[in-house]
Amino acid sequence: MSTFVFSTNNGKMSIKKYSPSSARFANYSSTTTSGSYTIFTYLTTGTFSNAVTINGPITLYVLAVAGGGGGGNGLGGGGGGAGGVVQNTTTISGNDNISFTIGGGGAAGSSSNGSNGGNTNVTFTTYTSNNISAIGGGGGGGQNANGNNGGSGGGAAGQNATIGGNGTTGQGNNGGNYSGSGWTGGGGGGAGTTGSLSASGVGGNGILTSNTLLGIYTSIYGSYYWGGGGGGGKSYAVGANGGLGGGGGGSSGAGYSSTAGTGGGSALNSGQNGNGYGGTGGAKGGANTGGGGGGGGQDGTQAGSGGSGIIIISVLTSYVV
Repeated sequence: MSTFVFSTNNGKMSIKKYSPSSARFANYSSTTTSGSYTIFTYLTTGTFSNAVTINGPITLYVLAVAGGGGGGNGLGGGGGGAGGVVQNTTTISGNDNISFTIGGGGAAGSSSNGSNGGNTNVTFTTYTSNNISAIGGGGGGGQNANGNNGGSGGGAAGQNATIGGNGTTGQGNNGGNYSGSGWTGGGGGGAGTTGSLSASGVGGNGILTSNTLLGIYTSIYGSYYWGGGGGGGKSYAVGANGGLGGGGGGSSGAGYSSTAGTGGGSALNSGQNGNGYGGTGGAKGGANTGGGGGGGGQDGTQAGSGGSGIIIISVLTSYVV
């Protein structure tokens, strides 16, 4: 809320608008405006101490996405689970400093499970009840293994009745289970939907930007999904598609060297398409989407790493200093 300060100088009265509330941002990657709001975007993985200095009362609108899990590898690896997605409206009544950690994507497995993505944290020094911890996505199962638990769970690997990892309540969903259909991996869980069973293996879709995030929702970010699950890899078949929101496409098996699963779009950065049989370098989750990596195919056809996380914050422009 603004107040007005009256002063006199040489018999002349002046009126100045003074706002006791303010927010100072540092180390951000980009800034833009939407209506009455300024939006600050943080893309770089790592920790940033005192990234925001608050003189309250003030309301912040926060979207935090963790890093996605890497895809599993080995005869139909499971897709990596998406990084957890948290969308909060936070009111700070007094003064505070806020630090950030942005999680990186998990590494792809090598005849093994993919690694989990890194957590993304928003940490308040004083008003600690406002802290946010988005949980990194679970790695996809590799070589007959279960998917890892995470923000969203990694998909199960092909064969031996493996199961997908569990997602974190309020942040993501479970990975897809093995459904008894050859060497095919389950889809990684997405922030919006569960990963598909291995017969299909499609990664779970991410979640759209909430209309409660004022400024962010009406910006370019309002049309994006966040946290798509990676598609499952397949032996003797084409890899499965990644989920909307940056999920990496699954890689393919023998006989399918020129085609693979499609990376999930409708995101800040689409997931990469999977690798055809014998291929390398693809299937990665979209950068700064928390998308899971696609599962590996057959005979060393590579899985993909997970996409990195992101933090986006909006605040009334009149408070920015």
